[in-house]
Amino acid sequence: MLAFGPKGASFIRETINSAKKHNIPYQLLDHEQIHNRWPGIEAPEGYEGCLEENAGMLYSANCLRAFKKMALSEGAELLTNTKVTGIDAESGTVTTDQGSYSAKTVIVSGGAWNTELFQQLDLQIRMQPTRQTNVWFEPEEDLYRVEDSFPIFFADLPDGEYYGFPMIDGKGVKSGRHDHGPDVDPSTMDRTFGTYPEDEQDPRQFLDRFLPKAAGPCNDGRACMYTRTPDHDFIIDHHPVHHSIVLAGGFSGHGFKYAPVIGEILADLTLTGASNFDLAPFSVTRSALNTYQK
Repeated sequence: MLAFGPKGASFIRETINSAKKHNIPYQLLDHEQIHNRWPGIEAPEGYEGCLEENAGMLYSANCLRAFKKMALSEGAELLTNTKVTGIDAESGTVTTDQGSYSAKTVIVSGGAWNTELFQQLDLQIRMQPTRQTNVWFEPEEDLYRVEDSFPIFFADLPDGEYYGFPMIDGKGVKSGRHDHGPDVDPSTMDRTFGTYPEDEQDPRQFLDRFLPKAAGPCNDGRACMYTRTPDHDFIIDHHPVHHSIVLAGGFSGHGFKYAPVIGEILADLTLTGASNFDLAPFSVTRSALNTYQK
């Protein structure tokens, strides 16, 4: 993965500090080295990049299929398209439009609907859903193929944070904006890509500036949601009053890659009441959750 931006950009500094702390190999590149290695990237003078060659990517659909297969093999019952209408913390009863279910411990992890579910548990914590889009563009030149070691990329710019993936399976170069999206109600959000001009324009303008030969015709696009906490950190904790309720959410657009370890933590909190990991940064009672700022 290549993170690039102006020298001193916070994401690059944080990436380097994390790599040093955990002994992860990395390379620091100047703007000329970036362009010489990947001619499809136009990094201006004064920009730098941090390359983690051992970083990778997840095929999310394959991951979800694997999670589902493993859950079913352990006897789980999956209730898709089932609306939760109530949670009784005292009895551990979850009411849905398909029936009620009771357990000694309930994990509440409702994604973009967590604010509503948490309110049912007397927790006034704002986790703001935002509408995000990602787009696949047909490159104008053959410079961005994963087979040629073109990297996943993240740009920390003065006017925004953008990410992208190389050409994979012929779909195009994928790009989207990470730090911005309009606030939405998850139950009424327009999920049709292209409803708003900026659905395509925002990532296209980024590519025009920094990966200009990637910004060809739009092949496809998707509208999805982030659920942001005020500090963009997760919530993984017991309910402060009802210890039989375990809370998880506010993954702020960067939680999926941690799904296996989050699942392990939630299982431990459910079965043993504790985790071997330090969960203080993800406390539901931390002061940062009292306010919200995008």
